[in-house]
Parts: sequence; structure tokens; C-alpha cells
Amino acid sequence: MKLNKKIIILAVIVMFVQSVAFFGLKILDSRTGDLDGDKTYAFPTQGQDSPEFVKLGHNLATEGRFTLDGTTPETFRTIGYPLILAFMEKTLGSSVATIFLQIILSGGIFFLIWNIGRNFLTENWAIAAALVFGLSPSAIFHSVVLLSEIPFIFFFLFSINLIFFAHDRRREIFLGGIALGIATLIRPISLYLPLIFAIFLTFKYWKLGKKFIASRLLLMVLGFILVIFPYYVRNYKETGVWGISSITTYNLARYNIREFLAEKFGTGSPESLNYNKAIDSIPVERLRTLEGVRDLIPIYSPVLKSHLVSYAVFHVVETLKFFFSSNIRYLGTQIQIGAVQKFLGLNSSSPDLLHELRAGHILEALKALKDQALITLDRLLTVVIILLATGTIFIKKNRYNIFLLLSLIAYFAVLTGPVSIPRYRLPVEGLIIILAMVSLQSLRKYRNAFSYS
Repeated sequence: MKLNKKIIILAVIVMFVQSVAFFGLKILDSRTGDLDGDKTYAFPTQGQDSPEFVKLGHNLATEGRFTLDGTTPETFRTIGYPLILAFMEKTLGSSVATIFLQIILSGGIFFLIWNIGRNFLTENWAIAAALVFGLSPSAIFHSVVLLSEIPFIFFFLFSINLIFFAHDRRREIFLGGIALGIATLIRPISLYLPLIFAIFLTFKYWKLGKKFIASRLLLMVLGFILVIFPYYVRNYKETGVWGISSITTYNLARYNIREFLAEKFGTGSPESLNYNKAIDSIPVERLRTLEGVRDLIPIYSPVLKSHLVSYAVFHVVETLKFFFSSNIRYLGTQIQIGAVQKFLGLNSSSPDLLHELRAGHILEALKALKDQALITLDRLLTVVIILLATGTIFIKKNRYNIFLLLSLIAYFAVLTGPVSIPRYRLPVEGLIIILAMVSLQSLRKYRNAFSYS
């Protein structure tokens, strides 16, 4: 990857903007008393997940144990991001220093999106894609709070660059597997990505023969396993269960199927009430463990077996939230300041647009559009970007790379499912922006060709 002075300057600008945002939000937090409505911790610890990450990192740094309460082994969250927090606390004295590492990684993400984009776009269009992502409100916000998104995105995109857009050497494939393994230790949603990568690598090297394909796949998988296998062993020793995290089963049983039964049968139906009673009979602390997965399977598996098709439809429909939820609305809910809430129209009498549309409440949906003008504009922009990205299906040039990115986007959407919020879309927003730019570039070429003729 050859870098020119222009790219380096633009990456530094992105990092500078994010640094200004960090200090600005830090000052705002101190002046208002709190940004997110919880005064038990201060910015950049933000929201529900961040305090647990910080606690896990602190316990790793001070006690050398991956645990929240000091005794129970943690198997709900994976160890990747807490390890980063622990390292920064041990070396620089505070986990807050992780923010500056995240800002540096954001500069790296700018390079990675630009480099992927160059395989689809002209230089200026690729730079535009990287800038749109790097300077987006969501990317800036998640760069300056103690959440795992930015490190995950960096290693996820790094693995794509090494495996698909480097020099096709064995070293790059192996290192790409390691990068993907690190991403998986940060967020286990990428656990099954080697399957997607393997399919596209097979297509890429099809003409070079089975031995060549097998050697490349073996190197990628070897790098991946070298990173994640020790953590599997740790979990097995601690719990007697082979697994990387209980979070997938937890979300499926506690959120997805609960929502499904409530929508299909009603919240007061025997199906919903009996299911909720069975789930609630197990302490939440137990549900979050790998051992608790064994307790959940007999409860939710009969529901899936009896309503597999209707649940699949529900899951797909709910996945639309992954694509069309508003980043601005989500950020507004994270900053609990009266003036911000009022400006965005986020108050108790303003309903959520997607919720009301799903329920068929047209008048309430129109009220949301009216009260939340900026959020409505953000939704419309999101719809346009998604439609442009989807439109690349019909572009014949560079079809292999286009379908690679589309498959990765679909993978994250399906695995996130009904619990989708804009934060979970962030890892693939750079890819969505690249594909949208591909459509815009193609439209511009067609327009120029038409004007010339």
C-alpha cells in the first residue's frame, strides 16, 4: 500500500477532528454533570456496555483475571477490547488513554477504506469514501468513547485488505487470518467470517488449481485459529463448555424470540407468558455464562422448531432496522442533554418512526417525521446510500469485489438481526459508502457518455 502526502494529510485531519470532538465532549460532560444520564461514571465511559468493558479491563490490569465481579469467569464479552484497556491502564496509568489509540486506529481505518475503495473507484472517489466515513458523526462519536467498535473495525478491514487486496502472497493471507482472529476476540460476530472469506478465495483462485486454493485457505484458517483457540481453551477450563461467548444465544433467547412471540401471538398470550416465565426463572448472571447456554437451549429450541418459517420471516423483516435506522437519532439518545434532545425532537411524546411504521400507525409515523426533521433527513440520506449500494448488483464491472462487499454487509445484517441499532452497522458502513460511491461514479460516467453522444 503506497501512501502519498495527500492521503497522510487527510488522515491526520480526520484524527484532528476526532481529537477536537473528544475534548469538546469531555468539557460538555463536565459542565452538564453527565452526558448519558448516569452519574456513576464520567465520559468517555458511555452507555451500558462501556462501564463493563472498563471494569473488565481494570480487573485484568490489577488482578490478572478476566472477570466482572472478581470471582466469576467472564464468558459473555470476549477478551479482546478489555485486553486493550488493560494494556493502556498498565502502561499509561488510565484506560482513558485508549481513546488516543482509537483515534490513531481511526486514521488507519481511513487508509484501509481508501485502499479498498481504490479497487473499485478512481483515486478521488476512493478518498471521498474514506472521508465520508471518517468524518461521519457516528464514526467520530465511537472513536472517542470506550467501546469496542473502532478497534474491531480496524482489524476487520485490515483482514479484508490483507486477504483480498494485497499481493496474494502467503504471508498476507496468514496475517489476514491473524487480523480476523483479533477482530473476533474483540467482537465474536466475526466468528463465521472465515466461511465467507473461504468462498470468495476459492472463486478468486479457481483457475490456479485445488492445491493452490487449499494452501491459501489453510494459511488463513491457521492464522485465525492461532489467535482464537487459546481463548476457547481458557473458556473450556473455566466453564467446561467449548465456546467463544454466550452473547449470541443470550440475544436470541432473551430478545429475538421474546419479540417474535409477542408479535405473533401478543404479549398477553400463553405462548409469550410461558416463554417469558421460563426465561425469567433463570438468573441473568447465569444466562450470561456459557454454562447458562445449556439452560436456554431447551427453552428456545422448541419455539424455533415449531415456528421456523415464521421466525425466519420475522428475523429478515426486523433486519431492515440494520439498514434504515438513524445514526443521528441513536447519537441523540446517547447524549442526554435537554437542548440536544429538544433540537432533535427526542421527547416522550415523539414516537420512533420505524416502530410506528411496523405497527401500521401512520399518523404517529407522520408525527415523528414532523417533530424530528434532522433525523428524518438522516433517514432519507441513509435510504439513498443503501439504495445506491444495493444498485451495484447491476454493475458488470468488478463484479467479484462488489459481491464480496455485499456478502459481508449481508452477513453482519443477518447475524445482528432484530437487536440492530446503528452502532452495530458501523463496521460495514465504510463498505456501504464505497459501494454507494461505485454507483455514483457509474451514473456520472453514463451521464457524461450520454452528454457526449
